[in-house]
Amino acid sequence: MSTNKVQCGDTITVPAPGSVTSGDLVVIGGLFGVAVTSAGTGELVALETEGVFSLPKVTGVIAVGDPVYWDSSASKVTVSRVTDTGDLLIGVAVAAATSGAATADVRLGCGCVLPEATTVEIIQDTVGAMVTGNTESGITVTYQDSDGTIDFTVP
Repeated sequence: MSTNKVQCGDTITVPAPGSVTSGDLVVIGGLFGVAVTSAGTGELVALETEGVFSLPKVTGVIAVGDPVYWDSSASKVTVSRVTDTGDLLIGVAVAAATSGAATADVRLGCGCVLPEATTVEIIQDTVGAMVTGNTESGITVTYQDSDGTIDFTVP
């Protein structure tokens, strides 16, 4: 074992961002996992970041293999991604769930996924940097970070 290894990673210990009950999905920025124990705000809590868990879901059908997102406003899983709310891709459905089912069986991803809005911003800024300020064949290209668009001006 290397001397700089801190944790295995399948279970990690972090300060609880709020009151946590064992079995809750805990999200801290782009980090997520299922709480092994209960903890109060700031207390250390172990999170399982890998495995299959039965998690509360919003209404709607979930099929085996569907990408599953954490709906932060409802505190439930969904297959309907809403990019402007920062929903996180947390894993994939391993069993079908009917619209009326209260839970869905989800295989968690790596335990650390950038919020959708962050991923979009990274892509926009990368592409924008490639084209902003360039004049090619008489066309001026400018990236507008405020709305994520690229403007082309032909004189």
